[in-house]
Amino acid sequence: MINKIIVKNVATYNTEGIVIDKLEKVNYIYGANGCGKTTISTLLEDTACEKFSDCQVEWDHNLPEKVFVYNKTFREKNFKESSDIAGIFTLGQATTEEIEEINRKKAELEEKTHHIKGNNETIEDLRGKIEKEKSDFKEIIWKDVYKTNEDKFKEAFSGFLKKEAFASKLKELALPEKENITREDVEKRAAKLFGEPPVKKEQLFQLSKQYIMQIESLAIWDKCIVGKKDIPIARLIIQLENGDWVNQGRKYIYSGSKCPFCQKDTIDEDFRSQLEAFFDLEFENDIEQLKKGKEEYLRAKDDIRSKLAIIENQDLENETKFKIQQLCEKIVNCFRDNEEKINRKINEPSKKIQLDSIEKYIDEINCIIDIKNAEIIKHNNLVENYKTEKKKLIDDIWILIAKENMALISKHNNKINGFMKGIQETTNKKNQHEVKKKELELEIKGKNKLVTSVQPAVDEINGILKSYGFNNFSIDPSKEKNNHYQIKRPDGTLVESTLSEGEVTFITFLYFLQWIKGSQNEEDVTQDRVIVIDDPISSLDSNILFVVSSLLKDVIRKVLVGESNIKQVFVLTHNVYFHKELSFMGNGKDSNKNIHYWILRKKNGITNIQYYGIENPISSSYELLWKELKEQNNNSVITIQNTMRRIIENYFKILGKYKDEDLIDKFQDYESKEICRSLISWINDGSHCIPDDLYVEALDDSLERYQEVFRMIFFHTNHIEHYNMMMGIKE
Repeated sequence: MINKIIVKNVATYNTEGIVIDKLEKVNYIYGANGCGKTTISTLLEDTACEKFSDCQVEWDHNLPEKVFVYNKTFREKNFKESSDIAGIFTLGQATTEEIEEINRKKAELEEKTHHIKGNNETIEDLRGKIEKEKSDFKEIIWKDVYKTNEDKFKEAFSGFLKKEAFASKLKELALPEKENITREDVEKRAAKLFGEPPVKKEQLFQLSKQYIMQIESLAIWDKCIVGKKDIPIARLIIQLENGDWVNQGRKYIYSGSKCPFCQKDTIDEDFRSQLEAFFDLEFENDIEQLKKGKEEYLRAKDDIRSKLAIIENQDLENETKFKIQQLCEKIVNCFRDNEEKINRKINEPSKKIQLDSIEKYIDEINCIIDIKNAEIIKHNNLVENYKTEKKKLIDDIWILIAKENMALISKHNNKINGFMKGIQETTNKKNQHEVKKKELELEIKGKNKLVTSVQPAVDEINGILKSYGFNNFSIDPSKEKNNHYQIKRPDGTLVESTLSEGEVTFITFLYFLQWIKGSQNEEDVTQDRVIVIDDPISSLDSNILFVVSSLLKDVIRKVLVGESNIKQVFVLTHNVYFHKELSFMGNGKDSNKNIHYWILRKKNGITNIQYYGIENPISSSYELLWKELKEQNNNSVITIQNTMRRIIENYFKILGKYKDEDLIDKFQDYESKEICRSLISWINDGSHCIPDDLYVEALDDSLERYQEVFRMIFFHTNHIEHYNMMMGIKE
């Protein structure tokens, strides 16, 4: 069956076009002339035509069937001026065993077709599950992986910023080989390499400790500096251990003779000479060494402190910076203590001192600097190889997040692989069924050749022509051309081009009905098919309308109950009465089961379509007349008279072109004719003048009698089916 029809960019259909879906076994499409019905029928007949390049016909399970189309083109193609018509092969007088064998093969073929359809459904279902799993995985990965890492690694995801692309990239790395990648390392590298390109950094200088250590270890600090011991005054100074005190007081005795302490004239040149001799040149040299040592120490201190200040101002991690600050504070404290010791030594040269060493603090700082410089070297290498390192970083990021989500990816891949395995297994089964199906088709075609014939189609067409009063021509198998028909007059002469348009249309339609039952070649008689009927009564008189509808309804009934190799029917018509006649399938609850309705309309030169589902959108005043007649208990006699008159006028006089006498003549005996005449007169009289006396005499029994005659009019005109249909009477 056809599932969907898309028509656009052709004839009256614009670029948006129309979509006809929700198709059933039987589909009625009503539309006025010129609104695009023939475009649809032509599309279904030849989808490969170039003008339909933008159109589409979708089949159930992608298994197209043969499409049989009845339209103007069919009539022109099959009925030219020549009387020869291609024969229709149908099942002839085959033996019971032959028919049973064909039916058995067809049943087996149907079974294989069913399996193939089931396989296709399974494959489609598995493909749907694959797509759903891919969609679910894509959403989970985007939410739980991409969004989680977006802030830090977005630049690494460049080119994969859509859900599907991101998920596909991640799946490629489901089993990474690198196991030594850590998130901490990757995040550090990302902070340096992403964003603005990094620039080189200067390495930190090492603190030199040799110079300060040399000063700290000067012998002068540990030397007891005193005066010359062989001077008479030396004995007392040494005894009192006040040499430093005396040395400090020397500056006060070089003017006058008074002692600065006792204020007596005790200071003379001899005393001065002894002091000068005690504090000799060696003493003075030692003092100079002390002063020089202090200067050098202060110079070294200032140098180290300036370098420490530079180190402290570097871009360092908080923890590192805190350690250096602590060490700097210890060095400053050490400098301060040593400076006090040196000053005390200068004031008291005889005292020995030992300076505190800052070597261990410098070593610790230099160790920190070494670590920092190693990072700087690594950073500078990144700068020098920026593109290479950035690419390596991006690769590592993908591997990292793949490793972190390996369980999720593996679960997804396992599901997909399971579905793919199912598809492969089902495809293998399907292929086996298709091979067997082709074998069966060939077998059926071969057997059809043995039991098919064109004669049954001849007999049936001629039987229908005769039953409906077409006695001036018939068809016979051609004697000149094998498997062809000829149309002949009763005298045996060929009709050539003497048939009326209505006669040609009617016999063409009968020919089509035989064609859809069989085939124009003997191999495809039993082939499944879809039929399309496009305005079959456009050139027929109204009487034939009901014949055609009756024949088509029989076809449709068999389609609906599954008794035909016709799997789907499309009826396209502009005739309201034909549409109503054909589409009425009874009043049961299931009367419209497997039947859907549409209306085509053209507005401003553009065709559109409206879907009505199981509700028949075509309703007429004629239908309402029958409704009134069925509800006679609620109506007056006069109302019923008028209703009957309008039904007869619509159905027989207007549509069927019957006159009153034509209807009366349909009755065989005199009595029936008179009753019919009486009914017609009664109807005309009652509906037009409304006489009081007639109204009074119209008793219930006479009403019932005339109603029966009304029914018999339809019976004798071979339209009782229409009567029963409109009255809701089940045959």
